Amino acid sequence: MASSSSNNSAQSAPKIPIQTNANVLGAKNKLLCDLTRSIQLVQKFYLEKSKPLTNSDYHVHELCQQFDLIFLYGLKVPDDGYWKFVLEFTHRNVIDDLTGLLNIATSFGRGRSWLYHALNDNLMESYLKCILENKKLVVRFYKKEASLVGDDQAVSVLVTLVAGLENVEFKLHNDVPYLD
Repeated sequence: MASSSSNNSAQSAPKIPIQTNANVLGAKNKLLCDLTRSIQLVQKFYLEKSKPLTNSDYHVHELCQQFDLIFLYGLKVPDDGYWKFVLEFTHRNVIDDLTGLLNIATSFGRGRSWLYHALNDNLMESYLKCILENKKLVVRFYKKEASLVGDDQAVSVLVTLVAGLENVEFKLHNDVPYLD
């Protein structure tokens, strides 16, 4: 009996790294699948509504939450969110606007406010392409093996997914306390 439990634990030991890799891959796939679903729901809702989507639309909150999770996932220093990362490639005027918001006091809130801005101005695809082109920047902020943002293939998929939002009009207020 003791020898069979020894064999089981000896056989189980090598599986730990494989399981960790599988968990990372599973988390990435889940994030991409959830974003895909959110984009599809937003597209459908926009077609039915035939007017700009706003903060009061549930599907918009779901979409923003998915983007938020993607940008948070795999940060080397998650304490301040991804605000410091997006500062690196966002236009100075946008940064000034976002830092001047009255109801946003934290880096997490500024990052989320940036998401709203990117959707309003239909810039998310451009921002994702910047991320693809700036590998050194990404490596400074993200763990390559444990993030979507640090994975070129995943970012390419994100670019393709986000292209599906190009005909969706957003009118989101990004100076709202619940973003903090």
